[in-house]
Amino acid sequence: MHVAAVVAGFDAQAGGGHTFENEVLGALKAAAASSQHRFTVLCQPDSKSALTEMLAGSGIGIEAVPFSSGRIATMIYREIEAVRAHWRWPSDIDKIAIPLGVQFVWFLSAQPDRTDIPYMTVVWDLQHRATPWFPEMSAKGVWDARDAVHRWFLQRASKVITGTRVGAEQIANFFQVPADNILTLPHPTPSYAANAVAADNDVEAIKRLGLSEPYLLYPAQFWPHKNHVNLLLAIAQLKREGLPVCLAL
Repeated sequence: MHVAAVVAGFDAQAGGGHTFENEVLGALKAAAASSQHRFTVLCQPDSKSALTEMLAGSGIGIEAVPFSSGRIATMIYREIEAVRAHWRWPSDIDKIAIPLGVQFVWFLSAQPDRTDIPYMTVVWDLQHRATPWFPEMSAKGVWDARDAVHRWFLQRASKVITGTRVGAEQIANFFQVPADNILTLPHPTPSYAANAVAADNDVEAIKRLGLSEPYLLYPAQFWPHKNHVNLLLAIAQLKREGLPVCLAL
């Protein structure tokens, strides 16, 4: 089978999304040579050179997709079912994938897009449904946009990957995706984190960062739903009980 793996951005500044894509692509590079399937990576033009360098020697093809659909056209397609049902112009992905003979599309990130080829995607979380009261989940139309996109994108997917049992239950409950269409696969541990554990510890690194032991590391964006407030309350309680803890955010 010819499988197209779609990379949404591959920008290191994207944080966890980039880390996830990078780990999956690294595993794909290692497995491609022994696989019975053929793989092509579809990416945005500004990511092609970096991905070509990363996947060199793997036999995986790299094709740039312009992703040129305008914002208004994308919104109309997303919001109006009659447009999706009757105006089936090829998507940017299909314009590249179909001539290549792609038989299955694999979206490596949670970025929804349109294709008429059978596809699989991943869901990292559905916090706009689970915690809709947070402004970053609802304000300025965020909730409406996320829900509209997820509904048609997840319901049409051949398979949906999620990292936890709770995530699988939310996909099934919120969007009525059949349980057989959901794959629960733990998300990969970043290789740089695993390698750091195996490497010699630099005891001076903690001091250079202004930390002292014991300390907690919480690498998360400063969004309200990341729950920094309760973390600070917990550390304050520990200090009152005689256990001072340093915190790195």
